[in-house]
Amino acid sequence: MNQIKNVLIVAGGKNTRFKEMRIFPKVLLPMIQWPSILTYDVHKFTEQGAKVHLVINESYYEMVKDYVENNKIDVEIILSSNCNGSSNTLKSVKDKLPKEDTLVIWSDLVLSFDGIDKIFEDIVKTTADYIVFTKDGKYRCRFTERGLVNVANTNDGNVPGIYYYKSIPPFAYDEENFPNLDFVEYLDAIPAIYSQTKQVGTIPYVGDITEFRDLSTYLKYYYDRPEFDQKKTRFFNSIILNEDMDGYKTIIKKCIDPSFNHLIDKEIDWYSKVANLNLTCIPKIRKTSKEEHMIEMEYLEDYYPVHVFLRDAKKEELKDFFNSYFNAIEELHSIECKDVPKEDVVQDCEVEFYSKVLIRCNAIKHMLVNYNDLDLDLTLSEATNIIIKSGIMDKNYPYGKYWFTHGDLNGSNAMYNPETKEIKFIDPRGYFGKTIMSGLKEYDYAKVLYCLTGYDDFNLEPYVFTSKEYSEPKMLVDFEDLPEKLNNPILKLMVGIIWVSLAQYIAQDIFKANIAYSYGMKMLHNALVEYNERGEQQ
Repeated sequence: MNQIKNVLIVAGGKNTRFKEMRIFPKVLLPMIQWPSILTYDVHKFTEQGAKVHLVINESYYEMVKDYVENNKIDVEIILSSNCNGSSNTLKSVKDKLPKEDTLVIWSDLVLSFDGIDKIFEDIVKTTADYIVFTKDGKYRCRFTERGLVNVANTNDGNVPGIYYYKSIPPFAYDEENFPNLDFVEYLDAIPAIYSQTKQVGTIPYVGDITEFRDLSTYLKYYYDRPEFDQKKTRFFNSIILNEDMDGYKTIIKKCIDPSFNHLIDKEIDWYSKVANLNLTCIPKIRKTSKEEHMIEMEYLEDYYPVHVFLRDAKKEELKDFFNSYFNAIEELHSIECKDVPKEDVVQDCEVEFYSKVLIRCNAIKHMLVNYNDLDLDLTLSEATNIIIKSGIMDKNYPYGKYWFTHGDLNGSNAMYNPETKEIKFIDPRGYFGKTIMSGLKEYDYAKVLYCLTGYDDFNLEPYVFTSKEYSEPKMLVDFEDLPEKLNNPILKLMVGIIWVSLAQYIAQDIFKANIAYSYGMKMLHNALVEYNERGEQQ
């Protein structure tokens, strides 16, 4: 009886058919509801109890390594430098391949849930040493009872690229005599090599296959997506709408992953400080519990996330909106204002705008096509020095001013009621640098500008990055229509840094990681030019 203990994903080529997107291996391409093909495969196969291995071409090894380590994906990476046919690729890394009970699948095939389940069900009913899974389609080979037939001229084969071996093939042939040998061609020859003592069987694959043959096929799939509910929370939280016997509705937010309990506990501390102050900018808090790692607050009926309102807002509505927004921020900041030693502010700024960003980007540097460590270091250093000089030295030397802050006023964390023109803040970050619950008030305004430069829709919608171009986040409000409070180079420097730092936070999507980094660096460079030009004019 056969069984599957290992899954071997083969990505040994250089992705040439993907043209300007060949800068990425296919296994890292985002899927509609999954961060990448690799995360989907690993999830589904490990769910079946198999250990996943990935053969990757040396051109992509460091990129995949960064991706796997950053996203904590349980997969063994096998480096290959041979792309002369799939059999020769596997032959070149034979000593590193799993020795037995292995399902082999090409990296450009995405098997449906039910298809994967059926493979694991069917394999135990077989005894053949090697198995070719068959499915009619546009393939160049057809496997029959009499062996393999090349049907490249009609392209009506049945070999998509799914195989099984009970024990690892010996690959005992001279590659020079068989250049560009495909794995199925090698399997077809095995019975003759072993005088029929080794058998090759077939199993019909029952399930759907999504195939990314080339760039146009992938882009059609990527953009042709159904509408999904975009009211989502982070993967480690749950959100439940609750209604009591009196009809009072509340939202219960609870952490469902113990490794992230510390984040919601910080929120609980923040809400505990403001819950009894009767602020109009904070929802009514009914209950918090660090033991349960949960927060229960009033349900904000008729309120919309700020980015949703702004997406369709008319120009004449913006004045009232920004007045409400700024009043709410000022109400929040009024909770506390204190002098802070210059050294503390400098330290927080260096953490928030320099060292933390360098560490984050360095962790995924091989994933970032436009990464330049020297340019990043110099640009962040210059921007941070300007922020410190503008925020401390020129205003309140030798002290800096800290206010009670939210810390993450993007468009999903601020809710707006167009009828009452009220703003409510949710999901606080609650720290700046190394300081808890307070910081530079400019940082809150920078997060507002961050929203206006398109973060929230960027987070929810599909975006593509290629070697030729990338789709930039869409501005919700043009710079010329921004209030003066937001349209200044200091805030733009902060926003550029926030975008750059986002690259590592969003690194499960390789397109968006690259867009965030490139867009942020572009914004940083432009803001530095603007700042220096203003300085020359004064």
